Amino acid sequence: MGYQRRALTREGQVAYREREQAENLARTNAEAGPEAKVLIHVGYSHAAERPIGQPGQQDEWMAARLGRLVPAIYVAAGMAIRWAVQGDS
Repeated sequence: MGYQRRALTREGQVAYREREQAENLARTNAEAGPEAKVLIHVGYSHAAERPIGQPGQQDEWMAARLGRLVPAIYVAAGMAIRWAVQGDS
């Protein structure tokens, strides 16, 4: 069929996914035109504007990549998660 299977490390998978997300969003933003306003709802690490992780093992997530690709001012809002614990009311 013409496909070549490639095994990616965890780091390679994250880098590929986050790069593709950022590039697709940048392209969508450019196609929308200069006056367009775009809202992107993401969670967890995808919203990180700087690489996160242990030194030497940091991942660069979608928001950090998108910030370099889109020459516009944007605002990132944090996300809080509350895990339910049995017995919580």
